[in-house]
Amino acid sequence: MSAVYVDAAESFKDVINGLTLSMTFAATREYVPTRDVCDVKGLTVIVVPATAEGGAAARARAEWDVAVDVGIQKKVSEDSGAEVDALAAFSQEIADAMAINPLPIGASFQGVKWLAIYVPEHLRESRVFTSVMRFEYKLWKARG
Repeated sequence: MSAVYVDAAESFKDVINGLTLSMTFAATREYVPTRDVCDVKGLTVIVVPATAEGGAAARARAEWDVAVDVGIQKKVSEDSGAEVDALAAFSQEIADAMAINPLPIGASFQGVKWLAIYVPEHLRESRVFTSVMRFEYKLWKARG
């Protein structure tokens, strides 16, 4: 048995990797993303368990609100306007796709918010586009 937030992040990673989107990537699930922004080369998508809050729904099962953070990074060229626009559109594409593709663990999509639409320091100092989104789900898990 694994933690509900680990199940959610792993399920999210599996679903997102199964989608056909405008850019090619292979998302990974991590606890602590350890890449230095200067080491980012190709398109990187990282899924991280973010938060979990549970309460009693019934004796046999518990209701959980869980969140999964998704980071998108890619090195861009000096004249990066068009590339940044494309990556911003890609992050929106992920948000739209995950809103309509349920997680197989029975989680109900509640919403998405950008924690960082982009990180200006990463663009300015390292020419790396970084966007971070938080996806929120409600799910029920059997007790015990």
